[in-house]
Amino acid sequence: MCFLGIAGNSSNEVKSMCYLAERLKHIEVSKKNDLLFFCEEVTKIIVGLTKSVQSKIEVK
Repeated sequence: MCFLGIAGNSSNEVKSMCYLAERLKHIEVSKKNDLLFFCEEVTKIIVGLTKSVQSKIEVK
């Protein structure tokens, strides 16, 4: 399960880098928004996987 926590943290790090890249004018606002949308989708998948794994662990 630790790997799912790391994956979630990595997703948050990508979000931070998107904001920084936009502030430094490396990417446009629209690209930042696209990337943030995909990060949110990945985060939702990670949360779902985490809940699924936790429920299977609790059953045993």
